[in-house]
Amino acid sequence: MTEKAASILLRSQLKREAIDRLGDEIRLAAPSAVVFGEGDLSARLAVVGEAPGAEEEAAGRPFVGFAGRLLDRLLREVLVLREELWITNLVKWRPVDERDGGRRTRAPRAGEAKLARAWLESELQIIRPCLILCLGNHAARALISPTFQVAADHGRWHAGPFGAQIMATFHPAYAGRFGGREGQIFEATLADFQAVKARYEVLPPLEDVEPVSTP
Repeated sequence: MTEKAASILLRSQLKREAIDRLGDEIRLAAPSAVVFGEGDLSARLAVVGEAPGAEEEAAGRPFVGFAGRLLDRLLREVLVLREELWITNLVKWRPVDERDGGRRTRAPRAGEAKLARAWLESELQIIRPCLILCLGNHAARALISPTFQVAADHGRWHAGPFGAQIMATFHPAYAGRFGGREGQIFEATLADFQAVKARYEVLPPLEDVEPVSTP
């Protein structure tokens, strides 16, 4: 094994230990089942959504339901492998309203987003992606600006946490429900994914990225 390969392996092991500790911390504090991030611990691109839904809660994995299927389609359109990425959500549990004996998924409330933001920042500090793509307003307001509006501000690059470059686009669920396969919102979302792919393709090789410490 070369020195560079050994360094990458050690970095991956340290990241795994740190990400496992963070997951345990969140599970102790979360109000319900935790759906943690998944993917390549050395990912140079992280995708951050809003919160898991019912299918994600049942599977224990992010983006496996309706939005996940649309995310996978968008990734296929731009020829990016899901396995290369780190995929996560701002809020790590399913936000629900309980009524009439049932549970209905809702958007995260301000207090939930505020609590989850610190954990998301710790997660990103461990992974240290070069690029971050926020899906929807909730993730963008946590990581870019509290006044961010995806409809007006999507597709623009910003300085992100821990030296990353960050962009936001429409959440796949929104694009799927209101944009249609050939609708303007879907096409705008796809264009943003293409812009991310273009920048992703010119990133330096992993071995040229400086080692980082984990929290």
